[in-house]
Amino acid sequence: MKCFWNGKMRWLSLLLSLVLAVGLIQTNAVAVSAETAYSFSYAYDCQRSPAFPNKGDTFTASSIRNPVKDGTIEGTDASGNWVLTSKGYYTADKKSTLANAGSYFDAVISNIAASYHIQTTQVEVYELTKNGEHIAYGAIFARSTVANVITTFLGDNWNSDGCTYLLSNTSLSGSINVTIDQDLTTNAPPLHTHSWTPVTTGNGTKAASTTISCSGCSEALSVSLTASDATLPGSVFTAKVSTEVASAARAVQSALSVSQTPGYKYSATGSDFAPIDPNQFTPVPGFYQASILVMDGNNTVENLYVTYTVSDPVVTAATGDNRPIESMVMGMAFFCALGIAAFILDSKRKARR
Repeated sequence: MKCFWNGKMRWLSLLLSLVLAVGLIQTNAVAVSAETAYSFSYAYDCQRSPAFPNKGDTFTASSIRNPVKDGTIEGTDASGNWVLTSKGYYTADKKSTLANAGSYFDAVISNIAASYHIQTTQVEVYELTKNGEHIAYGAIFARSTVANVITTFLGDNWNSDGCTYLLSNTSLSGSINVTIDQDLTTNAPPLHTHSWTPVTTGNGTKAASTTISCSGCSEALSVSLTASDATLPGSVFTAKVSTEVASAARAVQSALSVSQTPGYKYSATGSDFAPIDPNQFTPVPGFYQASILVMDGNNTVENLYVTYTVSDPVVTAATGDNRPIESMVMGMAFFCALGIAAFILDSKRKARR
């Protein structure tokens, strides 16, 4: 009796283990599938109100009709095997990695990101297919997952504002009202925080430049500031700023800001420069500095500055002599003539000895 009971317990343990293993396999299969794709039986074109609903909003889809295909309204039947497959998060070069990406792809992603006040790099890109055939690339921006389940997708195959696809597992017509419980921001990853490192050369000369790179991503920006010595009465506030995105990414252009116009300082001696307002300062000979700031929000990443001189042909900057140069030249000629005469007289005096 004891052997029989022990054997029965072993069989029971084995059966419980098998049931648990099968349950885990099924659970894992569902999770993996949900992370990579969503499947639907129907897709429609529609009018949207609001155009970009937020979580908790009541969303109205009206004028529901067959969806767009190849730029043609009602270009395909609503029913089919519609699948949205994730292609990862947007990058500036994302379009080049996607086969058949539309000409409006980047504009659609920028449009939808701006509508939800997030960066394009926080937008997850999906491919929409019907029966295995490519339809569009774009983003899921609103879903109702509790009642009247729908998913709204904005594709790149119409114009820069995007093409609407209302996806569902039930047939739809007329108009529907649903409560949105997921919007574009629901699953958006935290925005990357840049850590900038500038490599700068030439500060204090007539040509200063810096390349500012983020240690945590591929973003980089190059900035240069140049100036030339000037002569009065010409313009003395002529420093020039140039910028160049040193990486393919676009986000750096919005993350970093560069002074649009330089700030200026003046010094008569080349030290102890004091700030001046180009609109009120009367140019005089001396030393000038021009500078610009590269900012990340309110934080200064780098300060570029150049130094140059301004001279006046009618003023000797070293002595402060305001006499015209013509008078100075005549004076020098006079003294040279006196010297030559003295030399000749001295020679004649020696000859008479």
